[in-house]
Amino acid sequence: MRAMTSDTVARSERAAVLPSDPAAFVAEAERISNAAALDELAPIYAPDVVFESTTDGVFDRYAGRDQVVRAWSAILTGMRRSGGEVHKTLLGTTHDAILNDWQGQIAGRLTRGLEYWRFDEGGLVCHHRIYASMSARSSRDPRAVIRLALNWPLLSARMLTAQVRFGAKPQR
Repeated sequence: MRAMTSDTVARSERAAVLPSDPAAFVAEAERISNAAALDELAPIYAPDVVFESTTDGVFDRYAGRDQVVRAWSAILTGMRRSGGEVHKTLLGTTHDAILNDWQGQIAGRLTRGLEYWRFDEGGLVCHHRIYASMSARSSRDPRAVIRLALNWPLLSARMLTAQVRFGAKPQR
């Protein structure tokens, strides 16, 4: 469990300001992503923002607006060059955060993920997390079964056995 720093405590005691229309914020994030509108990234982030990305088990953390914008510039440039497009949907809000999911195609593969956007007292994003699968497939897809078996042999065997035992039949 992560220890609360004085900055974390101080920030959590201040009232966060969410966008007035969270669905419109998510739609704008989708537009910026798909257009790779790099010049529109910096204004949404606080100077001390933290961005964490977990993509297919690879974790990266960036701190500060400059590094976060650079990270997103690399992500969006790669996505654009691969013919990528994502569609984002608002899932919910809390007193200081927006949660959305997304799915799309990048390099011809189905991708899926979640995004968590936490806001500060000035209405800027102070913490942004993304969880992504760049090759999302059903557990009934043989390629997914092989991938899971290679990465997690015991877990995949237990999951497959449990699916059969409980009669779980995921849709493709």
